[in-house]
Amino acid sequence: MRRGFLLSTPRESRKATTHTGSADSGPGPALERPSAPAPEKKPSLPVETAKKLVPIPTSRYRLPPPLPPYPPGFVPSMFRCTEVPRGAPPATQTMFIYYDTMKEALEAKYPGWPLAFSTPSPPLHEVKPIDGAGLGLVATQDIAAGELILRERPYLVQPRGMISPIPTSTEGLYRAIENIVGHMQADNKRGLYGLKNSKGNALPTELAGIVDTNSQAAGPFPGYNGEYAGVARDISRANHSCNSNAHHAFDTATMTFSLRAFRAIRAGEEITISYLFDPLIPKHARQAELRELYGFTCACRICRLTGSELERSDLARKAIRLASEKIAEDDVKFAKWVLDGAALVPIEQLPKMKKADMDAFSVAEAVWTLMKKDEVYEPNLWEPVLARLVKACAVLEHEQGVRLYATKAAELRMAYTGEDGGWREVAENPRQTEWWAKLGAKRVK
Repeated sequence: MRRGFLLSTPRESRKATTHTGSADSGPGPALERPSAPAPEKKPSLPVETAKKLVPIPTSRYRLPPPLPPYPPGFVPSMFRCTEVPRGAPPATQTMFIYYDTMKEALEAKYPGWPLAFSTPSPPLHEVKPIDGAGLGLVATQDIAAGELILRERPYLVQPRGMISPIPTSTEGLYRAIENIVGHMQADNKRGLYGLKNSKGNALPTELAGIVDTNSQAAGPFPGYNGEYAGVARDISRANHSCNSNAHHAFDTATMTFSLRAFRAIRAGEEITISYLFDPLIPKHARQAELRELYGFTCACRICRLTGSELERSDLARKAIRLASEKIAEDDVKFAKWVLDGAALVPIEQLPKMKKADMDAFSVAEAVWTLMKKDEVYEPNLWEPVLARLVKACAVLEHEQGVRLYATKAAELRMAYTGEDGGWREVAENPRQTEWWAKLGAKRVK
């Protein structure tokens, strides 16, 4: 998710930038199944009527839709500022810049706002120098997939695009924010000014460069249907990777940023996030965006690929994009495959087949393999794909497959939302799911 913020005056034109990419299925790597998809060689056990059927979750995680820089029809008013919670220690206090009655709306929606929060203790991370990348976050102990690494209140939260009700220069707005920050508690002001400024002298003030470099999406906030941004504390130290191992998110009720693991992270391993608008663009486009916005050349595992492996990675990301554009279509094909008896194409034939000729289980497995190999979990795609795989394995009476894919769905749901979405129960009770041996004798073998 891209960092950065925008300031404006009433006389400046404003328009959102839309980033698009090409869609091309392209060849992918050979299929990598968890094990043979054939039924296990033991009798199917009928579900006992006394046991509760475990539903396979039907809700799907969706990336929140982008907000406009300013609310539609927004009429500028004087912005306000306050430190929340009032009287709190510096480490748990945030400078909040807002318009009109936003603070009152928050207090009405969340009585006691901002609500209390907790973070792992002792910490699971530390800030330390990273070779060639300045400071970064490093795991102090093994971290499980989906686990909360860190939760913290940011130094500053503000509208991403601020606008003044009176004619003034953009520099005047920057100076106004600088004045607001000057009233922060000394520890917070010192910490904020200690963050990196990748903009150099391109912006009018040092603070503007720091905020533009480090701000991340915040909100949504009641009473303001526009973009908000916050400058986190330790999470701002997380470096970028095109195969990041962690996801950050904002919680309005507690006024906190959280960081959770996409996958298991070993003690001593760097914790990384994505700075990109769109991680599915090819290497040359990713490198250009990162150089322009942050002034560095990415040297992550994916960007170090060369030759045929780099070509494979770029094509895989195009294939993932195409699959994300055809979720509904592939769901329909999957349903038809089940109704037709869930027949499987012999595995030795798959490498030579086109997608249109593959069975629905193999298509879903191929897409999942692409995401897993590059560790790029397209937010709107991973759960529909894993849901198909869980259902298919249940229909095929493949217990290990149900456990494998439902566990990964639970981990990713935890990483994105902090809850497993019901997938953990499926992983623990594969034979009690409503899809287990669903076709019975009608299944094509």
